[in-house]
Amino acid sequence: DSHAALRRVHGFGKAEPLYQRAIALLEKVDPPETRGLAFAIGGLADCYVSQKQYAAAEPLYRRGIALLESQEKTNLRELGAMTGNLGSILSAQGRHADARPLYAHSIDTLTKAYGPNHAVVARLYHEQAGMYEKLDQLPLAQVGYEKALAIREQLPASVDPLALGETLHHLGQVYAAQKKM
Repeated sequence: DSHAALRRVHGFGKAEPLYQRAIALLEKVDPPETRGLAFAIGGLADCYVSQKQYAAAEPLYRRGIALLESQEKTNLRELGAMTGNLGSILSAQGRHADARPLYAHSIDTLTKAYGPNHAVVARLYHEQAGMYEKLDQLPLAQVGYEKALAIREQLPASVDPLALGETLHHLGQVYAAQKKM
């Protein structure tokens, strides 16, 4: 993804003003270029997340989500990703009650966009399960990890072997904590 490459190659300091310029330019277009604006806003939010500046990222994700939802033909992949990213930062801040519906919405949206057996869907199930594990809601964590595992086991080994191992590890921890060995 070009946003991630820009952040890796040039770093946050160089990426931030470029996203800000893109946003300013796209806001001036009449009518506003909603899709491009939402992508630029999401890219800037991602930059802030990479710096753990969650308070700065949250309103940007919310604005990007609103823009994407306002489109006649919504980009489900971008909407699902942005919704999941917002859920992740809220969960990272301990705002789990706010994160729950976002994870659920993101999983539903990404399932519609990619199908039920895609690596992106598995990642969201895993993240959601991680939130439940932190909350010591182990039965819910177990369900999420099992769904992520079922998807990841169907994917070619080259897709993300580390993700498969991570899910196996966390599911094992949940089983052990529930004494299901």
